[in-house]
Amino acid sequence: MRLRSERSHEPAEPFDACVHAAQVFPAARELRGDGRKAEVEGVIQMAEERKGSLSGLTEGEAREFHGIFMSSFIGFTVVAVIAHVLVWMWRPWL
Repeated sequence: MRLRSERSHEPAEPFDACVHAAQVFPAARELRGDGRKAEVEGVIQMAEERKGSLSGLTEGEAREFHGIFMSSFIGFTVVAVIAHVLVWMWRPWL
């Protein structure tokens, strides 16, 4: 089955690319049948209720991460401000 026309790179017909598995692989329908439903044994339970944060960190770990993040952010900002001041002194842009 051709998916593109021989003349150009456009699709030959709008639905040529949508090929059914049963058309391409006739044995697939024989193996699969007309479809199947999932068989569930027992009772399906909902996921356990979450306690704590969405990140999965404990409060102590979250505080430690926040402290490291804030100090890194402040350090980056200080370096960026110093770099901007030095570039401004070298070549003002306004």
